[in-house]
Amino acid sequence: MAASGDYREAMKFFSEAIRISKKRTGKVNKKEIKMTVEMAEIMIRVKSMRPRAERLIDAVLPHAIALGETELEQQMQVLKEMIKIQESMKVSWLSALRTKKS
Repeated sequence: MAASGDYREAMKFFSEAIRISKKRTGKVNKKEIKMTVEMAEIMIRVKSMRPRAERLIDAVLPHAIALGETELEQQMQVLKEMIKIQESMKVSWLSALRTKKS
């Protein structure tokens, strides 16, 4: 779904898969963390979903740390940096446009 550009539908599938997996195991494990990170990657592609993606990453990051999943932890840190960069680019463009109009 995500590959075809249908990000919202892909997020529905990820949400359902995570919910089912957590229900089956009764806890958050590596599998759910990985799916959550993949879902956040998709959310970052939708500008309006970036704040939600960051909150999602912040919510699952402690679980990755507790499980010692350093690779997933690093991946989440990279995603958070991507969000910051994308937001700063937005501010830079707005500043440039305002300066140009003056």
